[in-house]
Amino acid sequence: MARKTASIPLEVQIAVLLQDQKKAFAALQEQHEASRAILRADLAATLEPLREDLDVLKASVCGLIEGQASLMLGQAKLEQGQVKLEQGQVKLEQGQAKLEQGQVKLEQGQVKLEQGQAKLEKRQESLEQRQENLEQGQAELRDCQLEIVQDIREIKTDLADVKRVVMRHETKIVELEVRRGPTKR
Repeated sequence: MARKTASIPLEVQIAVLLQDQKKAFAALQEQHEASRAILRADLAATLEPLREDLDVLKASVCGLIEGQASLMLGQAKLEQGQVKLEQGQVKLEQGQAKLEQGQVKLEQGQVKLEQGQAKLEKRQESLEQRQENLEQGQAELRDCQLEIVQDIREIKTDLADVKRVVMRHETKIVELEVRRGPTKR
């Protein structure tokens, strides 16, 4: 066996070894690219539900903002009802002749006050539900972000492993070139 190797010129042996190393490196690169493609597809599949959840979350936040505006409007109406109630009290004090008119306005104010209160309670319940949905969506978003960070760490680890393999192959190639020595002139 040593005889067969000895009969093959050193340059040919080195060329064959270099060719084998290049093939091995190309295979490693293909595996690396395939792994990256799989990781990208997994990441895209992970991110798509997050994007959908984010859209739902945005809609919930918009609903909360609208609910807050409605709540403030209800509060303003409630305060207006209170003002009308006080005006009715003033008119009651102004005279017996306007007593019936003041009583009607007082009752109207009370009805508006009760309607406003009922709307306020209903909107408060809706606001609390939306707040719960928002908190749940935020928790899910945090969980997904943690998964993404973990995936990125794994990709970095894989890339570092591939880099070490490439460095090792490059070192072997340099060693082979050094062993070969200077080429004939």
